[in-house]
Amino acid sequence: MFYVVAIVIAIAAFLHIFFNPESKNLSEIRKKHSEAKLERNKLNQDILILITDYTNNKVTSSQLNSSLPDIIDNYKQREIDALQLFELLNKEKEKEKIFGFKNIHTFLYALSLPLCFLIISVVMLFFSVSEDLKQLSKAITFLGFTIMFISLFFLSWIFLPISDMPYWSYILSIFICAFLISFFTKLILNWRIKIFKKKYSIDRTKFLESALELSANIIDKSK
Repeated sequence: MFYVVAIVIAIAAFLHIFFNPESKNLSEIRKKHSEAKLERNKLNQDILILITDYTNNKVTSSQLNSSLPDIIDNYKQREIDALQLFELLNKEKEKEKIFGFKNIHTFLYALSLPLCFLIISVVMLFFSVSEDLKQLSKAITFLGFTIMFISLFFLSWIFLPISDMPYWSYILSIFICAFLISFFTKLILNWRIKIFKKKYSIDRTKFLESALELSANIIDKSK
């Protein structure tokens, strides 16, 4: 049961990483829009340079009249292209919205934390009425390490830069990092528990020996 709960919590926490922050279609439209704006701005710069050169007598009026109309026509066309692509970009953004969020990735990311807390609270409430203290201890320990793993993943996501690593290699690296830290924490905890049990066993043995010795002394004195 604990493994099933851990899988459900992990799915709730990490489901958003399987969806790209931006769809392929939206990325392509955004790229085309950026290219159209760059071309438009370059043509605008060319117009300004040509007019400045004419003002400074670097080009003649005939050169200006022969070059300027073509540049202006190209500029107008690129301006129209940029506006059309901008409208298309906004329409595509609206299509991808889910419950007010800009896309499914953002929606699942916002949903993940409250959903995890909901599942954990239900599990804790379920085991809180259990009379089996051993099962209760196991449940708390298992939930603790599941939450630790998820927390370490997101902390690594925040503080470790993605650099030039491919997206899925980056995600896998963070998973491995979070798992190893959780695993070694579990080993340290088990080691501490063993030391505690050993000490408790020694103290209990000494107590029993002292109790037996005291009982023997009392019996001897009563004879």
